[in-house]
Amino acid sequence: MKLFVRLTLILAFVAGLASAALALTYGVTKPEIKKAEAKEEQEALKSVFFSGFEKIDPKEAQAGGTTIKYYEVFTKDSGDKPAYYAITGAGIGYNKSSPIELLVGFANPQLKGVKMPDGQTFSKDGYVCAGWKVIKSAETPGLGENAKNTQPSFTWLGKVTGQKDDNSPDRRTAFQKQFEGKTPEEMKAKESIDIITGATYSTVGIIDAVKDAEKKLKSALQAK
Repeated sequence: MKLFVRLTLILAFVAGLASAALALTYGVTKPEIKKAEAKEEQEALKSVFFSGFEKIDPKEAQAGGTTIKYYEVFTKDSGDKPAYYAITGAGIGYNKSSPIELLVGFANPQLKGVKMPDGQTFSKDGYVCAGWKVIKSAETPGLGENAKNTQPSFTWLGKVTGQKDDNSPDRRTAFQKQFEGKTPEEMKAKESIDIITGATYSTVGIIDAVKDAEKKLKSALQAK
């Protein structure tokens, strides 16, 4: 009996040490993780709004008991109203245990005729997608993970992106460009959006992430 008690105490002591070590490691690495996430988001903003913006302001809103973070993006022609909004969204792709996370840009629905980052103008009602960038995913390498690719001329879809040279700031793939100018309601896999070859689930996950971003943005703006 004494041996059993002694072993139990030793096990509890070891478990306590392990828990303390994990807590200490998390406390040390948490700021670095947050810093890396912020850097990833900033790089995504530069990718989505690769030209034409003057200022990007981070904002927060309280909705449904949660804090929603988003960005207001101003251009030289938008005055005191943002031309775009940017916000993260998540959707489930092939990997059910790890959602695909995107940073998604939307044209401000209050401003008609807002130019997309590549210069095209859309005057639709609703939240028109200006572009997106993957900030986190763990899809199948060589298939769904191809959504992260930003190649300058030819893409894995086999389509020309229309870019003039490799130095262009617009480094989106043909797959990414399909989303520009569409509202989330218009995005349907195989209908208005060509799927990533061999990765239907990943494509659907990306579409769902755009829709999730729109839903969060609406909640944030209504709560202002």
